[in-house]
Amino acid sequence: MLLVAGGLTSLPLGVAAAARREPRMALDYPIPPVDVVDRDGKSHTIPSSDGLPMVLTFFASWCEPCRKEIPNMIAALRRYEGKLSVIGFDLHESVEKANAYIDEMKIPFPVATQATTDEDFFGKSYTLPFGILVNKDGIIKDMWNGYDGDSNPLWGRLIRVGLH
Repeated sequence: MLLVAGGLTSLPLGVAAAARREPRMALDYPIPPVDVVDRDGKSHTIPSSDGLPMVLTFFASWCEPCRKEIPNMIAALRRYEGKLSVIGFDLHESVEKANAYIDEMKIPFPVATQATTDEDFFGKSYTLPFGILVNKDGIIKDMWNGYDGDSNPLWGRLIRVGLH
């Protein structure tokens, strides 16, 4: 479930997105403000209100490249503990499958578990995994589709938000 900032209603994601202006997802634009609820029922604000850069990562358990990228997200969160926040979105599958995947991968960051599509919120279809890097001021500094192998391009991207 996604809660839309401003009204903070518990509408399904697609209904909430349709009820507001379509966001512009582009580099150097602010990320549309929303609150997401993780599997433990805790609310997380996007952009982060704690003044930290944020990585939003979109994945699914059946996505093999996602399974390879998740360890990079976990490593980044550990390396930059207290300096970076990560929020995941498990897409295109049931909450039960998402929760099993989170447990299997030992994902330590909050994950919004919902059986919906990223198109509903972001207005466009992306290849999984998909990532968004947001600076401490809520401005989109990088977006990427897919996984490019065994390298960890996330480290290079974090330079764009003052981490290296």
